[in-house]
Amino acid sequence: NREAFVDQQEWSLYEYVDTKQRYIKEFLFRGGNGEEEEEEEEEEEKKTDSNNEDSNALTNKERNRSVVTVTCHAARCSNYFYWNGYCLIMLITIVSFCVFAIPPNLCPNRLQISCTLLLTSITFRWTVNRSLPTISYLTTMDKYAIMCLFILVILSIWHAIIGALIFRGTPDSRLTPQSWYFRLDQYVFYTSVTIYLLIHVIIGIWLFCVPLKLRRDFKRKDMEYQKTLSIEMKKKSKKNGDYVPITIQS
Repeated sequence: NREAFVDQQEWSLYEYVDTKQRYIKEFLFRGGNGEEEEEEEEEEEKKTDSNNEDSNALTNKERNRSVVTVTCHAARCSNYFYWNGYCLIMLITIVSFCVFAIPPNLCPNRLQISCTLLLTSITFRWTVNRSLPTISYLTTMDKYAIMCLFILVILSIWHAIIGALIFRGTPDSRLTPQSWYFRLDQYVFYTSVTIYLLIHVIIGIWLFCVPLKLRRDFKRKDMEYQKTLSIEMKKKSKKNGDYVPITIQS
């Protein structure tokens, strides 16, 4: 009964139910006198005849216990996090590449903007984490946000390095488009943008092949369940006589 599900706005509960049967050898109930029970079991095993293999096989079969697990599947409504999480973090990281439009000899201006974007990204990540449950492992959004933070840190370090190289290499700290430092900064810009795009292509392929594939499988099973349910309802209605064909003569 999905209508009784409380968190319908945050989670989508699928209608179908999976069942699985498995066998285990025995249940071990250990209470306060667990050691005494283990000693009694060892004494009973010593009393049995070890040479009779058939009797051992029978006892092993009798000890098997069947376990039936019934599971239902629920998926988080992810559209909110795609637009308010991934999209905004990606936009903040993309803006960091606009810093390369500032000449590399203006190192303080570059570092000021980069550090501002870094602090903005950290604050935004704290805001997003408030709407997520506290868990002991990293989610996909956590990994993506941390990756973007590392990108911002690496770009800030590069701006500091290129500023220090220009300060030591040129006496007046003036650059022309034909200088070696300006070309090096352009190469770093093209390389970082290419790596950033490749990372997003890999993430997109992984999202389509792993998490979204599970959601497609859940929807397919849900549709199959609804079809089988409708067929069974039609069969029951025919048996009970609820369905009465009516012929209309023109």
